[in-house]
Amino acid sequence: MNYKIQNLKEDKKLKESHWRIVQELWPPAMLHLNTGTKYWPKLEEYFPEYQIFLISDNGDVIGFANTIPLSWNNDLNDLPDRGWDWLIERNKGLYFDENIWIHY
Repeated sequence: MNYKIQNLKEDKKLKESHWRIVQELWPPAMLHLNTGTKYWPKLEEYFPEYQIFLISDNGDVIGFANTIPLSWNNDLNDLPDRGWDWLIERNKGLYFDENIWIHY
């Protein structure tokens, strides 16, 4: 099978496929987490180049990775166990002003 890798910045139409897959396949609890509900749409809006998709020959999304940039100069073993909640909360100081996302 041949495939290509694209990001949301390259093709905004991928957002529709992404949300359909998320709603169909993710456990409902994942869609109602505080951090996710509050900030997830902002990831797509302000970091589209970090929302990466694997596309089949016929144009179907067959995989994706949702990411945001992280600069970490410490040992990888020192990363907190709280996962992406920690990352989002940590970046609030860099990208958020109260409830407004600031991108620079």
